[in-house]
Amino acid sequence: MLLWQNELIHLLLIACAIFLVYPSLLIKSHRDQYFDFASLGFLVLLFSLFLGFRSIHSGADTYNYVSYYLTFIEGGVREFKFEPLFYLINRLFSYFMPPIYFIFFLTIVQCLFIVGVCFKLKIKSKSLTFIVFLAFLPGLDMMTNGLRQGLASYLGMYLLVFLIDKPKKYKIIMLFPVFIHYSYALMGLGLILSSFLKKYPIKMLSYLVSIIFFTFWSLFSGEMLVKFLAGLSLSINPLAYDLVKYLMLQDGLFSSFVKIYFAAISLLLTGFYFLFRDIRYIVQSDKVFNALFSISLIGNLLYSAVFFSEYSYRFFYVFYPIQALSFAYFSGKYVDNIYWKAVIFFIIVLNILITYSTNTFLEMDLLSIF
Repeated sequence: MLLWQNELIHLLLIACAIFLVYPSLLIKSHRDQYFDFASLGFLVLLFSLFLGFRSIHSGADTYNYVSYYLTFIEGGVREFKFEPLFYLINRLFSYFMPPIYFIFFLTIVQCLFIVGVCFKLKIKSKSLTFIVFLAFLPGLDMMTNGLRQGLASYLGMYLLVFLIDKPKKYKIIMLFPVFIHYSYALMGLGLILSSFLKKYPIKMLSYLVSIIFFTFWSLFSGEMLVKFLAGLSLSINPLAYDLVKYLMLQDGLFSSFVKIYFAAISLLLTGFYFLFRDIRYIVQSDKVFNALFSISLIGNLLYSAVFFSEYSYRFFYVFYPIQALSFAYFSGKYVDNIYWKAVIFFIIVLNILITYSTNTFLEMDLLSIF
């Protein structure tokens, strides 16, 4: 594809997303649902095609996933060892699907998980919810570079929503995505700890503690703490030591700006609710929102606690879909004031401009199938 054509596609994607933000904020009646359904379908098709049919050289990991997939087709030696369910998915689809369509499949499945929870929760503005997920850099990254992480996290979100009102014995199914990406095991800890965040003061306290952690680890290195934990864990359990070693890695995956940006997103998506103290008693009776919000807060707290590590973003990515969903759910259901709608509009548009002006996106060769 010619350079100018690729740049035109980039601009089209950004323009469509921004253009649909404001009308999606104003959806109220059933008559508006026709516009909402049309907007949602258009956005799913647009992002699935453009991102799903990107060049294999777009992003850091797409080439690795395609190479891994090709080993099943060609019968070669697999250099990368991935989780068992992801292995089975690759093996199954390699019998009948070319690599470029497989990447498209992994992309559109994530989009459909978002659509599925929108309908399950009867969210008023489904198109707005979809835009929220992809307005922030983690949402784009999980559909491009971090396909395994994205597939696991979005599948986990989908299962959580469908099992949220079911007996506790069924909720073990929500850990099924661990077999796509092992980092999703963190959600098990999140589900356990979120049960303690039932009261408003405790929710607020967990949020304030996370701010303290983010601030502290932004100012001071965690090297001394990691060395202490390494020695302690080695004397307790080799498995615990492996986890600490994971946190010790210093690969410099992201710049300081991106790390701070990720922390700001996590604080924004979880902290927006606290600006509406006047309706907290109404919201308190919403079991669905409170379950999603409590998990979001725990995810934010865990992320802040390990913010010193280069791999802390894994904590963020596991909980990001739940955070984005709780933000969109709350905004659509409880925010009616035109002033706050304008604030939401500004937040989404600003993040669209940030996300889709990064090198991660601009260097992608989109719709390469043509």
